[in-house]
Amino acid sequence: MTRRPLAFLCVLCIVFITALTRLGLPPERGQARKEAVEKLLEVPRDVTVIGEVLRSEEQEDYSYLILKQATLSVHSQNYIISNVRITLKTPVHYAVGTRVSVFGVLKKTERATNPGQFDKSFYYRIQGIGYTMSNPSIETLPSRIRLLPEILAVLREAMRERIRQSYPSETAGVISAMVLGDKSLLEDDVRTEFSMGGVSHILAISGLHVSLFGEGIYRLLILIPFFKKGRKKAAGVVSVVLLILYAVMTGLSVATLRAVIMFVIMRGADLVGRTYDPATAIAFAALLIVLEQPLYVFYSGFILSFLAVATITVFRDRSGPVLGLALFMVTLPVICWFYYEFSAYTVIINLIVVPLMPLFLLSGLFGTIFGGGVYGIFSLPAIWLLKAVLATLSLFRKLPYANFIFGQPAIWQIVLYYILLMGFLFILGKCRFGKRRFLLFPLVIPIVAVLAIHVRSGLSIHFLDVGQGDSCVMEMPGGQNIMVDGGSSSVYDVGTNRIIPFLKYEGIQELDYVFLTHMDSDHINGAKELLCAVRDGKTALRVGKLVLPYLRERGEAYLEMEKLGREAGAEVLYVETGDVFSFEGGGGIFKADLPASFEILGPNPALETLPVDENGQCITFAMTCGKFDCLMTGDVQNAGEEGLIKVLREADYDAEVLKVAHHGSQYSTPAEFLDIAKPEVGVISCGRGNRYGHPHADLVRRLMAAGTEIVRTDEGGEACVWTDGEEYWWRSYVGGGA
Repeated sequence: MTRRPLAFLCVLCIVFITALTRLGLPPERGQARKEAVEKLLEVPRDVTVIGEVLRSEEQEDYSYLILKQATLSVHSQNYIISNVRITLKTPVHYAVGTRVSVFGVLKKTERATNPGQFDKSFYYRIQGIGYTMSNPSIETLPSRIRLLPEILAVLREAMRERIRQSYPSETAGVISAMVLGDKSLLEDDVRTEFSMGGVSHILAISGLHVSLFGEGIYRLLILIPFFKKGRKKAAGVVSVVLLILYAVMTGLSVATLRAVIMFVIMRGADLVGRTYDPATAIAFAALLIVLEQPLYVFYSGFILSFLAVATITVFRDRSGPVLGLALFMVTLPVICWFYYEFSAYTVIINLIVVPLMPLFLLSGLFGTIFGGGVYGIFSLPAIWLLKAVLATLSLFRKLPYANFIFGQPAIWQIVLYYILLMGFLFILGKCRFGKRRFLLFPLVIPIVAVLAIHVRSGLSIHFLDVGQGDSCVMEMPGGQNIMVDGGSSSVYDVGTNRIIPFLKYEGIQELDYVFLTHMDSDHINGAKELLCAVRDGKTALRVGKLVLPYLRERGEAYLEMEKLGREAGAEVLYVETGDVFSFEGGGGIFKADLPASFEILGPNPALETLPVDENGQCITFAMTCGKFDCLMTGDVQNAGEEGLIKVLREADYDAEVLKVAHHGSQYSTPAEFLDIAKPEVGVISCGRGNRYGHPHADLVRRLMAAGTEIVRTDEGGEACVWTDGEEYWWRSYVGGGA
């Protein structure tokens, strides 16, 4: 690096900017105005926002546009705010540059409220978007259309429509994602196959695609007689201009931007007669991107893109398998940090699939330009290639240990991993085995295993923020993992978007037990998503036992859940009052020797009536770990709650932590119950601004009168309680703890 002073200076500048950004210095532009605006928006209200259309996208059943230079008007006061994303229920296009006035409810972008959850707020901040609006009324104002961006936008939409007409949906989605950066046509099954195969990077406009496009244009141009006659430099300029226009048309992702900058530097070096140095180009491109948006240094796309191209630069003279292994080893900690899992066969899969992608791209573009043709002759090559790729991915996914869920590693694990990796590379370079160096490759296994270390020193209970619903994940001291409920009536695809990402984040490969207290959708729809994913092989997660309340009269939802549990490979158990589950401690060097147990307090078959009161007959249980007790009450009410009170009184039971019943409804958790249980902390799982008014003011007053500290998922996000069997602590993901 010292032989490349410019590259070294760029790296130092990036490190300096990263440190300042981490410290919050300098403050984001307009921070004071932002705080004033957010205070105004604490109470939902209709406001007027005026801005200029930066981007407008039509989908099949909705559309969205992004406004820049936005001004918020409230009570005759105007505030300049960051970009606003407007979502509309109908497909409609607004030309780039159009000034519009929108009237509706302005909201802050949503931040993640659970570990592992996609942080939409951070993703939007990178794009300069601070607020969102859904289905406002829109009025077009006098404005000047920005001709070039609008031409590119219209061209992109025309190409997307052409791809959709020329190819079956399976192929069209992949071509649209790779060529236009548009994943709206991508089918879920195809996305899952690529993701689990460790080649999801192919479904984005990566540096490889941009380099192929730019270099392809340049090579074609120099074949034209005009450019052959000593005008190669002119061909370089034209290829740069066309590549920049293509990058702008496709949305200018960070990987695209990196590849464009490096291509411009390469052609620029050729233009002025200088030597192109990839290392300097990489460092300079990174600095330019970070100067434009410092938050990129914490963004997965930025880190993986530059790590990958740097690794390729270092190992470019090595064989394909060595380069593939190097890419895997260098990027693995970053993949685990952001995505929590990886494919065990990713090196082999990439060696097979990636070389096919240029051919797929070219055939896809050919079919797009000329259409399907007679009998689909022009579109067939791309269709066949994709089928071959999907068949390859499916084959590897069926092999043993195809995917591993590592969870997010700790910083010390990542540091230790890279130290061991550098040691391995040093030994590999110094050894005298010659072509037999591959005999050292088994040393990779213990290095990778460093990222899989999970230390459990106690019991962790995670009450997830699932909106208006319930979901709790317990990590037992002995290594067992238990989920109690998983559903929501306010969060779309709660299992896919919140529950499964949390399980992966925690490194949970198997749920030993899934308890479903009753069959209300706000307790089970996310669990159904999880079981369906397990059944269909769309996740590496497994479920051991599905635990349901014992009922003589079982409804359709109950029977469907039984069937789904068995299809997912889970053993179905039925519980009632008096059943006990014991969980031994120990179980390995990184497990705590601390036993725990569940005592089932409900349902009581003697109290079952017709029609069945599923809330009253839901599963309730008391968990004990050393001196720590936690009471899980589901949605218990009526006769079930009366029976629970009777059991607790006879057992003289009290609890440190109570999962408050029925999301904090008005008549749940009566004073008599609180007098007996004496909970020190009460966790209420409910959604922000829910239409039921949960938690009800009467319930809150009862908890406060009983001396119970209230923890709410709608205010603090996921609530985690940890105990060593003697003492316990709690914290909220958003709001801190005690």
